[in-house]
Amino acid sequence: LTLIAMLVFMIIQRGVDEVQFQRRKRLTDHYRPVVDALLGPDDFDSSLVAIARVPLRHRPVIEAMLLKPLALSTGSVVDRLRDAARVTGLVEDWVTRLSHRKWWIRADAARALGLVRESRALPLIIGVLDDEHEEVRAAAVEALGLIGHPQAIPILLARLSDESRHQRARIVEALREFGDAATPALVEHARSRTEDAVIVAEVLGHIGG
Repeated sequence: LTLIAMLVFMIIQRGVDEVQFQRRKRLTDHYRPVVDALLGPDDFDSSLVAIARVPLRHRPVIEAMLLKPLALSTGSVVDRLRDAARVTGLVEDWVTRLSHRKWWIRADAARALGLVRESRALPLIIGVLDDEHEEVRAAAVEALGLIGHPQAIPILLARLSDESRHQRARIVEALREFGDAATPALVEHARSRTEDAVIVAEVLGHIGG
């Protein structure tokens, strides 16, 4: 009887998963023209109005559709998608999720804010740099590098040698995102923290400072 019950449960679960998959696919196809218009040069304002009217229950689908192209986007495309994330309430959602009790939700929120380069969330992302979970800390470092605000440079440098809390490679990669703007702070850090001089020289070599 137990095996039969497990089999029935698996069949039902598979059916539920298939229904959810098909529903998500239909919604993705439905909203695809609106999201594609956000990425194009024309009709941005009307596309923004359209996406702002998306029902709250469809927000997870829009979230996935906006974040996917951001992993490979720069410049005006990021600005457009950030505006879309703001008008749909996603940025506000991600900010709220930074304090969620589940670590993976906090980590995803930090990554999302980094992908849209949401500089207004900078203090909150800095706040989770010392989160209890390693993946959240890593996501915060990555987000600070993507946002690229100069305020984050000394904060990242201060954690450069704390390998018990932060992987040095992640800090270095985040600092590389700042380019030559990080040079003065890096040089000053090497002068005051001579034990980090070698790694600072390596970072400077990567960014051409």
